[in-house]
Amino acid sequence: MTGLIPYNPDIVISKLREVPIGQNLQAVPPPESIDDIPTTIASLRMQGEDLLGEARDMSPDFQERLKLVLQGGLVLAQTGALAIEHMENIRAADEARNARHRAHNRRQIQKGGVLYASEARQMVKTREDTEAEKAQKQLHKAQVAKKRIATAAHKPFLDEIKAAYKARCARQAQEKRRSRQQARSQN
Repeated sequence: MTGLIPYNPDIVISKLREVPIGQNLQAVPPPESIDDIPTTIASLRMQGEDLLGEARDMSPDFQERLKLVLQGGLVLAQTGALAIEHMENIRAADEARNARHRAHNRRQIQKGGVLYASEARQMVKTREDTEAEKAQKQLHKAQVAKKRIATAAHKPFLDEIKAAYKARCARQAQEKRRSRQQARSQN
């Protein structure tokens, strides 16, 4: 015996078995492939809109909660993308700073003779300018590479738009030729 009531789990389990299973509850199958998992913000947004469309038969309260969850997921995805971009910028700055630091170590400034302060300041300024230019070039290369990757992701969509535009222009040109031929045949 435990406490005032004798230990008998069958009492609780029997009451659980009596509770009817809701008819609205359906098992959600796992994704059929890894392609179904959204990996970009745009695919997350599209799948969220599809899910909201499928949930129209559900209660308005459930739809509102689902909408809030999807909006929260989009906000987190966008925040993560911004954080990654910020980390890339910090890493590029760290690499430039480390390269500057490595360049400063044990370097001989001048051989023989007197080094005046104005000459030393000029040498330091020149070195800092060249290092700043190198850092700018590295940052530019990183930004170009990032842009190239982004445009590569959109290329199939842009190619499809170009093909549709060419097809439309070809149809319009063909219609103009037909109308000219009809006008000539009527004259």
